[in-house]
Amino acid sequence: MDDPDQPLQEHSRIEDDYNIDHLDEGYDIYALFCFEDIPLEMIDDILEGTARESSYIYYYWLADDYSTLPQEQDGEEIEGTVPPLPCTWRSSFLGSTVEAAFECVKNAPGKLLNRKHIVGLARKLFEERRTLKVYRMEGADPDFAVELGLDVKPGNITGVGGEAHTTILGLFYDVGQATGDSMSGSGRMKDYRFVE
Repeated sequence: MDDPDQPLQEHSRIEDDYNIDHLDEGYDIYALFCFEDIPLEMIDDILEGTARESSYIYYYWLADDYSTLPQEQDGEEIEGTVPPLPCTWRSSFLGSTVEAAFECVKNAPGKLLNRKHIVGLARKLFEERRTLKVYRMEGADPDFAVELGLDVKPGNITGVGGEAHTTILGLFYDVGQATGDSMSGSGRMKDYRFVE
């Protein structure tokens, strides 16, 4: 399992049978994964705080089984998970891996989920830095990794940190690079550090 206290430079490749360079086009719902036991109040805080920063639209789907995926509806805004969570909710991905999370979004039915980026909530990282992790499946043009001088190949998974309540804004407004002023503080890739 990914260690939230370690740098995220490369993970193993995931075989794909689709063009990952186009997986972020037109998809506004992002999967939020909990790989460890997280207090429900913390998850509710992330969901509510993020919605507050994005005109009260819930852009995260709290990753679970596919029955909880948002459904397409004619003429209505599609939203992800709306808090508060039921007191019995537990992540289906406890002890899982980032690679398994990407397989989950890759195989999800429908066309609502962004399949190139996922977000991870690590308890210690959130408590200490109010930070989430953004993971990206790199395509043929690994923009931010190259800017940071990393040796990244198509199919690798890279990751960066983003402020908990504004990460979604960076993903939504500048999804091609998984960055933006709201995430990096400067909008320049070389200043957007990997979580260490």
